[in-house]
Amino acid sequence: GQKHNLLQILNKLGDFKYSSKGKRTGTNIAKAYWSIYESMLIEKEIDKKSFLETQHIVIMFTDGHANMGGNPKPKVENIKHLVTQKDPSRDNKLEVYVFGVGNDINKEDINDWVTKRDNEKFFFNLPNLQEVQETFDQMIDDSTSVELCGIQHDYTKNRRHAFPWLAQIKILRSSGMTNCMGSLVTSSYILTAAHCFKFGDIPDAISIDLKRHLSVKVE
Repeated sequence: GQKHNLLQILNKLGDFKYSSKGKRTGTNIAKAYWSIYESMLIEKEIDKKSFLETQHIVIMFTDGHANMGGNPKPKVENIKHLVTQKDPSRDNKLEVYVFGVGNDINKEDINDWVTKRDNEKFFFNLPNLQEVQETFDQMIDDSTSVELCGIQHDYTKNRRHAFPWLAQIKILRSSGMTNCMGSLVTSSYILTAAHCFKFGDIPDAISIDLKRHLSVKVE
């Protein structure tokens, strides 16, 4: 069953050795968007009426640097055409956001992927984890989100409760400190981009910020 499959995956992850990948490293943003497109295509095939009525929102966390898969823009265009059906009146049915996270953001390329709409912002440059909540508050308009369960703007006492799956990865190198974002997938594993790490990085130089004033070391 599903639990058995998850245990198999976790066991394989536990047995994985970083050195076994050799030189096969890279970041494939285009494939990420293509996977989203394929998932949306399945949803359309299952229930076309609901698909056409749905407000589709795509959010990507990335620094915009990819060394595999080619230009992501055509894949984003595929998503756009799938939702709009070449009907300009359906343009508001899709919003593509990008959160540029890190010290070195490829703003020029990212700007090609996001939705373009007057007086609205779809690309956000986030230097660190603490900026995420303010940015989501900018995206969410209470007047149009009253039906969205659990959305509120009052995170003053514990801002981390808003997005508990986010993790900030800090890597200390001779050139200084670098930052990447990751997502908690289990209590023991964080999913992040391959290019966040370089050959020579050691666990002692890597720390994970799960919330303010709470950092954990990598084993």
